[in-house]
Amino acid sequence: MKKYLIVLIILFILMGVFNVDILGRSIKDIQARMTGQVKYRVNVVKGIVESENINKTYNCHIAGETVVYPNIPTFSRNPKLQSGDKVTIEFINGCRETPAILAPEDIRERPDTTLPIVGDLIVASYNLSRIWRCAGISSTIIDTLLIPQYPTGATIANGNLISVGYVPAFGDVRICVHDGFSATITDYYIPPEGATAGVSGLAFDGTNLISSDWFVGKIYVHNGISAGILASFNSPNPGARFPRGLTVIGGNLVSMDANSDKIYIHVGITAATSDSFVSPNAQPNGLTNDGTNLISGDNGTYGVEDDVIYVHSGITVAITRNFAAPVGCRRINGLAFFE
Repeated sequence: MKKYLIVLIILFILMGVFNVDILGRSIKDIQARMTGQVKYRVNVVKGIVESENINKTYNCHIAGETVVYPNIPTFSRNPKLQSGDKVTIEFINGCRETPAILAPEDIRERPDTTLPIVGDLIVASYNLSRIWRCAGISSTIIDTLLIPQYPTGATIANGNLISVGYVPAFGDVRICVHDGFSATITDYYIPPEGATAGVSGLAFDGTNLISSDWFVGKIYVHNGISAGILASFNSPNPGARFPRGLTVIGGNLVSMDANSDKIYIHVGITAATSDSFVSPNAQPNGLTNDGTNLISGDNGTYGVEDDVIYVHSGITVAITRNFAAPVGCRRINGLAFFE
């Protein structure tokens, strides 16, 4: 036994001296092969701008590193960065190969335009645990929330954002009533199917909150803005139901189902439907409206991260324009319109 112990001690000493693992592979070689797979323990770091590129990306030194990271995009709508400026950089999803410069906290100005802005698009990204407020109907970010985590739905009620996602303080999923568009939450509600439910869409009809749950394939009409339920019904999809985004326009509920890839126009807030049409792309996951036109978002095909937002012509299949989701957005899981 002592012989084996002595052999092991000698082996570990040799590994340290020659910088190899137990199979004789170079530690440096193993580290090189892992480049791009290692996630930073700290996602947000400080950096200094070295130079600006034509495409409005920046080359930056990151604190604690000697290399220059090239072509870093920024979440700032109107960046005015110069060489030597200090910036805050986030490694998206903790990956060193996808850095992005965060917008300064004091940048909340709107873009220069002569057109009236009647509201702002709200986009929830599940993968980034982020809810964005965009200027008008665009992907230009003017504000960001990180609470709740992994958001799966959003709507606006009485001037306040309502979202649903994982809340660390409770250790489960809650419907959250925010104070305006802010990280301050004034009320939490357990979803209709419980704290481990699959809430996937939120809407507000002027009186009652409406939610959908993909796990059970149902849509719920709440009693006001509360956990109480007045009514529930199945998603219109006759197959394997998977309701996602919801919105109310002209007094009628509009829902989408990610399994049928269809958008359904309901009769009032009921299970009955008056029409349906195919969503612009596969995997529809977000739905809202600007008072006249439907706005939808999707994740694209499986395995392809091409989140796109579509502005419809009224409540029809026709699309007037489309644009990519905000920089870094993966898995749109909710849209809302903040007037």
